Amino acid sequence: MALSIFQMYSYKILIISLATVIIIGYLSAFTLKVSEFHPQTSTAKWNRLTWQDLFEKKVIQSGIVGFLTAFAYASIMSFISVYAETRGIFEYVSLFFIAFAIAMVVVRPFTGKMYDTKGPNSVVYPSFLLYAAGLILLSNMHTVSTLLIAGILIGIGYGSVVPCLQALAIQSAQKHRSGHATSTFFTIFDSGIAIGAFVLGIISANWNYSALYIICGVIIIINIPIYWKIIGRKKNAQYNESICNQQD
Repeated sequence: MALSIFQMYSYKILIISLATVIIIGYLSAFTLKVSEFHPQTSTAKWNRLTWQDLFEKKVIQSGIVGFLTAFAYASIMSFISVYAETRGIFEYVSLFFIAFAIAMVVVRPFTGKMYDTKGPNSVVYPSFLLYAAGLILLSNMHTVSTLLIAGILIGIGYGSVVPCLQALAIQSAQKHRSGHATSTFFTIFDSGIAIGAFVLGIISANWNYSALYIICGVIIIINIPIYWKIIGRKKNAQYNESICNQQD
């Protein structure tokens, strides 16, 4: 929608539209009914701000994987429009995001069930492979069909793996620390997008966009053994143990 508004009108209208959406979201927040959680109060006197008051260290592992995932995604957010323009198909970029969104929405109910019944590894590994395949496919994009297929692959891969990583981050912390876990995860995740946009901008300036998307695809492939090393093998063992307990 943003690309369509920009093409049909102007940046001013686009910014006003986005501001309106934010205001609607803000007002809608008052309609939410959230049950408050009251943790046990401590009698200890608060003296100074500590690291634990801001961050949850148990989220660092999933945050590392999330950082690399977001780093590669910065190539989509920052450069897909410019890249499509160099290929002469800029007017079809909005279709890429439509395909991305539809694929993400359609697949999430199934991946959510897989996460609950078969464990996070059953979702994370195929999602990373599809995500990487979509990025590498973009590196050789010359037609609209290639653009749309890449959008579907990235939508399924990226759209499935991010909720899984967020769930792993929240589950790694105690219940009363879920807010800290969420904020810590997205602090690291958003840092990946910010740093990725900066670093990938340098790469695109010195090489080209095809090389940029190949590099991002390789980063996601490298992310697979990193996930296995710091998270996946532990979750696999926990899942196997839970299955054995259910059978007993």
